[in-house]
Amino acid sequence: VETSRLATNVWSSGPEDGVPILLVHGNLSTGGYWRYVAEALGELADDVRVIAPDLRGFGRTEALPIDATRGLGDMVEDVHALLDALGLADECRVIAAGWSMGAGVLEQLMVEHPDDLARTLVDLLRRPERRAELAAAGQHRARLFDWSVVADEILAVYETFIEGRAAADWQPQGRWNRFLRGGAR
Repeated sequence: VETSRLATNVWSSGPEDGVPILLVHGNLSTGGYWRYVAEALGELADDVRVIAPDLRGFGRTEALPIDATRGLGDMVEDVHALLDALGLADECRVIAAGWSMGAGVLEQLMVEHPDDLARTLVDLLRRPERRAELAAAGQHRARLFDWSVVADEILAVYETFIEGRAAADWQPQGRWNRFLRGGAR
């Protein structure tokens, strides 16, 4: 995908008008890391659009220089530019998940471009104090958690991205379904 910043390789599936789910990879990985998640989501519903970009310098995305004085700033702006190129920026309808470095990118995206994402799942292993920073910035749609606490529920989290289409009788799934629909935090 050609954006205003660089050419971004995107691993995608589902219809273009489907519910957009942005999956952001961690360090030493690519958007292809999410392949099995995308396949599982596609089996659960046919109206899901998975968007899993290779971040700057990873996979098949351009390896443009990064200004290290900005932390993850270049990658944050790259993701925002991707959402803009796809007509999804500032729409507040993208569901996003990220781990490791990808979580850091999403955390900063929530601060810099708060209307890009509707719901966000990020891990707390990067910086637990980030919760206060996001709250101070008025970012109320974020759900931060420590992946290690819910390791046995990760697959259920992915399955429940589809607004309650997975089995609702399993307690953790019901909780995540409520979260993804905007309910209890």
